[in-house]
Amino acid sequence: MTGREIEIRRRITSLVESVQDDQDRSQELVHYVWTMMCVERGLLRVVRREQSNGLVRLVLEEVHTGRHRLVTRPMDLDDEIESLAVQALARILGLIKVAS
Repeated sequence: MTGREIEIRRRITSLVESVQDDQDRSQELVHYVWTMMCVERGLLRVVRREQSNGLVRLVLEEVHTGRHRLVTRPMDLDDEIESLAVQALARILGLIKVAS
């Protein structure tokens, strides 16, 4: 494992541990990652990205309805970890078999 991979794993571990015993923060993280997966899949689009007081807020638009949503990025989530989290969630959901 390279130093970069070790650092990424450390950051992921730190993020998971920071929300592990906090239901509100955990829900916020899952909701944000789910929302970004919807952006990646083309269901939502980013209209505007706002930064203030260290927070990143995204104004999103539902592609089919045009309705707007506001989502705040969890403070300890950066672009790299966000991307990995979205990929991981998509992979997990791809593994779940829906009973028919």
